[in-house]
Amino acid sequence: MILEAHQEAYQGADYTSARVHTKGLLDLQYGQIEVRAKLPRGQGTWPAIWMLPSNPFKFATTCDASVPEWQGNADCDAWPNSGEIDIMEHVGFDPGVVHGTVHTKAYYWANWNQHKGSIVLPDFDQFHRYQLIWTADQITWLVDDIPYFSYVRESQDWAAWPFSEPFHLILNLAMGGNWGRAGGPIDNRALPARMEVDYVRVYALEADVSEGSYPE
Repeated sequence: MILEAHQEAYQGADYTSARVHTKGLLDLQYGQIEVRAKLPRGQGTWPAIWMLPSNPFKFATTCDASVPEWQGNADCDAWPNSGEIDIMEHVGFDPGVVHGTVHTKAYYWANWNQHKGSIVLPDFDQFHRYQLIWTADQITWLVDDIPYFSYVRESQDWAAWPFSEPFHLILNLAMGGNWGRAGGPIDNRALPARMEVDYVRVYALEADVSEGSYPE
């Protein structure tokens, strides 16, 4: 599969690209995820492999399913309350640095306590296996079977661990955005830009590692 970005005017935007997701097709709770992908070069590119809750209003307190656009809505706390798992993010102005991140009500950038890890891949524009192992008590990020970051469940408090609910996968190649443009304007000479995906695989875990008990 190829997600390709172009410089072209479309519905008020200056660029076009693509985003695919598995919501309603593959909603998962715990497991091992592996995506073999090749990332694009070029300032302004922002490819991502990530996950959102399939019920984004599970832990929302200021909105419900009647809100059609909950992402980026200042009046709706579905995000970050219900969580986000970023399996892989790469911004073109910082080539070779791949990030894995969680977003929760307790830990996200607005609180200045973001929980994330990074790994350097000088050949990021070649195929690598971006992996996540998600259990009831821990999430671990790996590249090519090398772990580089873990997020451990502290308690049963949903504010720090909303990850006991089903999530779905998203793959996209964004252009620009707050982070993508942080290093300067989009370099149009790098376009068209491609994120190439060889495969996406999801594996079930043994029962003893997908269950756990935690303090109140």
